[in-house]
Amino acid sequence: METPHWFVRNRLKTRQLWLIVAIYDHKSINKAAEVLGMTQPASSKLLREIEEVLGVALFERLPRGMQATWYGETMVRHARMVLRGLNTAWDEIADWKSGRSGRVTVGSIMAPAISMVPRAIEAFYREDRMARVSVVVESSDVLFPRLAQGEIDIMIGRFVVDGDKTNYDYETLVDQEAICFVARRDHPWQKRRKLSWQTLSEAAWVVPPPGGRLRHRFDMLFREQDVSPPRRLVETVELQTLAALVQRTDMLAILPTEAARHCAGSNLRILPLQLSCTMDSFGIITRRGHLLSPTAAELLGFLRTAAQTHYGGMAVKST
Repeated sequence: METPHWFVRNRLKTRQLWLIVAIYDHKSINKAAEVLGMTQPASSKLLREIEEVLGVALFERLPRGMQATWYGETMVRHARMVLRGLNTAWDEIADWKSGRSGRVTVGSIMAPAISMVPRAIEAFYREDRMARVSVVVESSDVLFPRLAQGEIDIMIGRFVVDGDKTNYDYETLVDQEAICFVARRDHPWQKRRKLSWQTLSEAAWVVPPPGGRLRHRFDMLFREQDVSPPRRLVETVELQTLAALVQRTDMLAILPTEAARHCAGSNLRILPLQLSCTMDSFGIITRRGHLLSPTAAELLGFLRTAAQTHYGGMAVKST
């Protein structure tokens, strides 16, 4: 096990971590002291001590309040992770004491969230476990920061970082993900053999919010045809909301083909269009070097098994 730095072993106090996070959030040492139930002199002393140990200033005192320096931004980011980890440890111990066997949070993009993830959870609970499992369905650009901050234990999605990926383990599930346009079963366009991109751009659509890969692909499909992307948009990743809107209106939507096929029984049909692109690969992502709880590690095994059954191949571990 890596030996902690000497200032962590000997000088760093949990109360100092709470303090610098509170100062960052409230931009005031007085307000931070009040929130934490401390006196202003005591909070100033704690801040001074940690700045002396680190040898840098964590905050600048400005007319509009205290502003974190670059060093402060770094320290606050890691302080949040440490405090979140301590809270998680407390919750896990409380779960074990109360007879529950821990908790785990899985973050997933849409298609696996409605296919392999339920299979894995069903198998996981088949053995009469008392664990708490939370599932967060979002786009990868939303999930990845939450994984990095420790809010999510296991992510099923895409890498959204261009820099150093050595802090993560990645197990490929799907090399390419097909996408399609969908409409309600009795939509007047379902019987058309040919639809112009200009006509499609003038329709109302349900699409993911900006920032995600699927939204980027959607916009690029129109730009590649020298047509402006649609402007009549409802932005959501909630599949139930999407399905309800498409079923009740003439709105169209873009979906991963796997998700669209899942919705086929709810009056949605894939429009007969050949799209020129696919989505990038996705897989299981975990933080390298981070020890998963026994509950999370066990659920990870069930996710791998469900992926092997659903996608027809064992996940390939890569970096």
